[in-house]
Amino acid sequence: MLTVGALADRIVVVVGGATGLGYATARVCAAAGAHVAILGRRIGPASEAAEVFGGSAYECDVSSREQLASVMGEIVDRHCEIHGAISYAGASRGASIKHLDEDLVRTVVDSQLVAALWFIQQSAAAMTR
Repeated sequence: MLTVGALADRIVVVVGGATGLGYATARVCAAAGAHVAILGRRIGPASEAAEVFGGSAYECDVSSREQLASVMGEIVDRHCEIHGAISYAGASRGASIKHLDEDLVRTVVDSQLVAALWFIQQSAAAMTR
């Protein structure tokens, strides 16, 4: 468990931080003193979570390399650097493996694999400036 102040003056970006495990992780990081920037496909839930933590929210489809680069650039411009990057993005629509169709498989792969790779790439670039 992170202690209070362990992340003081740190910027942590959490993809999917508006719900579930992402929300719980964002809450822990904020309690440890981090400014949490939440990225989400829907700005409403991301903004609501960010308001609870005193962080910031950004609407972003992280499976879009261009959109992600733009938002990450905006975060760096605003905060000068990023210290942590956590991704809980994902989409499954609750389908069982027996009922997967091609569209759902592509959605899952784009949101959980491709998006994670783009996010890691952008985060690493921001952290090594």
